[in-house]
Amino acid sequence: MIRAIFLCLILLVITGGCQSGEDRKNVETAQKPQQENDTIRDEFTSSFIDPDNKPKKGFYLFKSRTDGFTMNFPEDATLNQVFYEIDGNHFENMLFGADDKDENTTFSMILTYENQPVTAEIEANLSLISDSVNNSVEYFKEELPDKTIYYAEKTSKSKNGETTFYEIFGYAKSADSDKAVSFTNAVSCLKTEMTCQIDVTKEKMKTIDLMESIAFVN
Repeated sequence: MIRAIFLCLILLVITGGCQSGEDRKNVETAQKPQQENDTIRDEFTSSFIDPDNKPKKGFYLFKSRTDGFTMNFPEDATLNQVFYEIDGNHFENMLFGADDKDENTTFSMILTYENQPVTAEIEANLSLISDSVNNSVEYFKEELPDKTIYYAEKTSKSKNGETTFYEIFGYAKSADSDKAVSFTNAVSCLKTEMTCQIDVTKEKMKTIDLMESIAFVN
């Protein structure tokens, strides 16, 4: 329940809720990770990554402070310290994102890591995620040797009708432990007064690639 409330609050900030256009811009300025175009310059973000370890072009290796998992992390993204939360080695919440000024798009991704028996209740966890994004859909399932990934997607408009949003959300569950990561990636126009073309297929594959890069540490 706490996790569901946390996700709803963050998604309200990301999607702007019922705020006016100007209020939404003020919230985004206060809450969105600061863009430095160089993760190493961000002290908080850099504390999670190994600058000398790039698993693939454009990505650093991210290491959870729970020591429970690693994953690829976009080199232009920054973590939001305000929304970061950790509880021992079994729970971690985070929000990170980046802007693409050339394409006039921005993304914000929420990750929640858990290491406890409740993660085995797949349907219950997927239901929590669906509730947090106000969407009830059938999830696609991708089985890998070390984990199973469940995901769904939707496209919507903000309440003021100014911004189009693409969201992909789901769950990555370890095959041999109680470790799991739930995720929600929200993509929209960076400047609401300007149009943008969100490449849904591209954003979908980028998110799935990140989830496939998760390695649960035993």
